[in-house]
Amino acid sequence: MCSSNPVPIVNHLREATDMLDDLRNSAGGPFLDDENLEEDESSRKRFHGNFLGMTAVQRFVVSVFLFLMVVIVGVFVLILFQKVYL
Repeated sequence: MCSSNPVPIVNHLREATDMLDDLRNSAGGPFLDDENLEEDESSRKRFHGNFLGMTAVQRFVVSVFLFLMVVIVGVFVLILFQKVYL
């Protein structure tokens, strides 16, 4: 004879309804706080388009040098592993 105890099932259902009630109550409030939005806007105004304190021309020169270094190292690796013969 199998006697099942309904108490764990009732407790589980009670916890589930509590979670749904909490979710329903939290859905009534705003998704984002207004205070966080003001901080985000002030942090965006600080940068003015400068990345690492460089102007657009300086960033371009750095990116060109980085590209050339990657190309040179890539060619060196191809020569080293004998995938390209000179």
